[in-house]
Amino acid sequence: MEITIKRSEIESALSMFLDSMKANTGRAYKKDIGDFLTFGAFDLTGTIAYFDSLAREGYSAATIERKRAALSKFFSILAENGAIASNPFRTETFKLSMRKNTQTAAKTGGRGNKPGAHHLSENDLSKMLALCDGTLTGLRNRAILLLGAREGLRRSEISELRWSDIEETPEGRALIIRGSKSGITERVKLFEGVYQALAELRATYRAQGIVSEYVIVSVSSNGRGSKVSGVSINEIVKALAAKANVLNAKEITAHDLRHTAAVSMHTAGVPVSSISRMLRHKDIKVTMIYLETLGLHEDKALNGLAW
Repeated sequence: MEITIKRSEIESALSMFLDSMKANTGRAYKKDIGDFLTFGAFDLTGTIAYFDSLAREGYSAATIERKRAALSKFFSILAENGAIASNPFRTETFKLSMRKNTQTAAKTGGRGNKPGAHHLSENDLSKMLALCDGTLTGLRNRAILLLGAREGLRRSEISELRWSDIEETPEGRALIIRGSKSGITERVKLFEGVYQALAELRATYRAQGIVSEYVIVSVSSNGRGSKVSGVSINEIVKALAAKANVLNAKEITAHDLRHTAAVSMHTAGVPVSSISRMLRHKDIKVTMIYLETLGLHEDKALNGLAW
């Protein structure tokens, strides 16, 4: 039976948990817990499913173990404060499942926090978008692709995006990114094409009686209108990539949409410094790594030489 917890209980427990730590440790734990909260499962079955998904996505054994340690401590606080009946991380069933996942990760080598990077060509992105028809599911999936490949949002940020995060400014529309990887509220330019796709999606939600504060929600009869987790967003992207038969389809993840945004902007002539600000990288070196999926910045520089 799925356990639901009030947001106030989660926030109270998380605040108590993070206040007891040093700043750097707290930031790392907040990220790990935030990733889990987008999955949204607090019972034994749900926690096992979450760690199974990490193993499938290629996370390293060390990363999986770190996430387990952070979440186990957090769940202890939830249990001690009566938010949940018990800590599923302490059960033998969970421990056996965890052992299987870490052994699998150790054998395959794991890819740490970030699976091997790819980006979609404009042609491959178009093929995936073509699969997103005018149905409710199609419009929802198109919004996911555009938020990742045009706005550069992370899957957790797409999952958490609310309609109230669309902001009108004197310079144009913007998206408010709350609880981002940096831990602060940030803003990015909202491109007109993406805005129109979101507007069409919202109108369709309303026409079909779906009311939610979240932009990306379930459209199935089960859980209709509920927020879609970051893990589910990743599965949607992977399924579209496979169906469109894009290059490296089996390895494409939602994170590769963010790489696609970087490469597409660079190809259009946007300076690397501007791309870095759009993707909200603290260090421009990270942006350069994003562009290395094709070595595009180096090729353009070489092609521009006169000799």
